[in-house]
Amino acid sequence: MRHPILKDKNRVLTYLFLWVMVALFQYIFVYRAFPGHSLRVLAVTLIQNFLLATMYIGAWFGLRYINLETQKTLQFVANHLIYLVVITLLWLSMTNLFDQVLLRDILPDYRIRTGPLKSMLGIFSYLLFVSYMYLDAYYTSYMDKIENERKLYEILKESELNLLKSQMNPHFIFNSLNSISSLTMLDPVRAQEMIIRLSDFLRYTVTATRDQLVTLEKEIDMCRAYLDIEKVRFGSKISFTFAVDPASLPLKVPGMILQTLFENAIKHGVYNSLGKECIHFESRLEKDRLILCIENSFDPASRPKVGTGTGLKNVRNRLDLIYDRAALLSTDMQENRFTATMNLPLQP
Repeated sequence: MRHPILKDKNRVLTYLFLWVMVALFQYIFVYRAFPGHSLRVLAVTLIQNFLLATMYIGAWFGLRYINLETQKTLQFVANHLIYLVVITLLWLSMTNLFDQVLLRDILPDYRIRTGPLKSMLGIFSYLLFVSYMYLDAYYTSYMDKIENERKLYEILKESELNLLKSQMNPHFIFNSLNSISSLTMLDPVRAQEMIIRLSDFLRYTVTATRDQLVTLEKEIDMCRAYLDIEKVRFGSKISFTFAVDPASLPLKVPGMILQTLFENAIKHGVYNSLGKECIHFESRLEKDRLILCIENSFDPASRPKVGTGTGLKNVRNRLDLIYDRAALLSTDMQENRFTATMNLPLQP
């Protein structure tokens, strides 16, 4: 626990300024009774308040252990009463010494006129200081709690993002390895090509896992490697087209986010189709938003591949986590066309 006054320079200056104001108020209240001794009265008043201000700064080191969370109410009140009496009596004794030195000729009259005021000042200043001390401790604890919760949220958010991304790749890798295994005997050249593209893809996934955001250009390059692998698997059954706005290429997007949508398009559009299907990708800027659209054709007559919906759900969850629900994934199905559109802020 840090000292509520000595935390920083501004607090120290504010604390001293307030005590100077208290001293001036006390002086205004007293000096009219001793018009011929105004300078000495002012000096005594400043000394009195300086001593009290210094005593409270030191008293904090003991007062910080008086806490309702660890003490019963009666003990808490009794401890503060003891501190109040000790500090006030000690302060009054010390100030009396200065009064005797500086105000010897008017001392009896001065004590009569200022005694009650000084006692009230000791009591009320103690109550104010203790109240400020506890309010500051509560506020500091509250802010620390918010900061800890923020850090915990960031850790959980990072863990959840990594978990979501880890769910996107395994079955694709298994399918690719099975395809490579089949090609090694039938077409070693194509198998070698597929291994190279798979290596490029896996290298990218390592980078994307380390960096949550990548440029759209890198993401598209990775997707092309992924689609080349799928092209080896499906041959003439699949074709791809791209319409990319050059201005969108440097913008940052979540790593591996497009691959999931391409994978979803292949799974539901190409996998069970008997004819040739096309997947079209488009990126464009609309005001302060980045629009990414993946459209795939499918055979309405074919039996659709039953999925768990994990892919699109993961994409939505990642967008919510990264963009704090400022991004949107929408889907649309019309006749033999399925479209998935991501509407992203330019800055996460």
